[in-house]
Amino acid sequence: MATSKHAAASKKNLFCCVRGTPCKCPSPNNYRTNCKPSWGVDPKGKVVGYAAHHLLCVASVKACVVKKRGLAPIVKKTRWCVNARNNRSACDGKMPLAVNSA
Repeated sequence: MATSKHAAASKKNLFCCVRGTPCKCPSPNNYRTNCKPSWGVDPKGKVVGYAAHHLLCVASVKACVVKKRGLAPIVKKTRWCVNARNNRSACDGKMPLAVNSA
């Protein structure tokens, strides 16, 4: 028989796909500070502007993974956060978002 602690943990959703500053997952993450780049400060100590980007589109994760019929029980038990450091990337304002190839 399961303990009450185990039963309570199984009801908690471990999968987080909500942008947050911080989010409300079991290990809260701030998407902006989690991708602060090493190049975010110039030699004079001035903070350089950067844009925080999710490597996976949050809307696509919600539509293709979270709301996919049959996956919900598996997804809820998967510990993953879209705002975690390894799911983020910083880009400066000069970096192109798409590369055209001719």
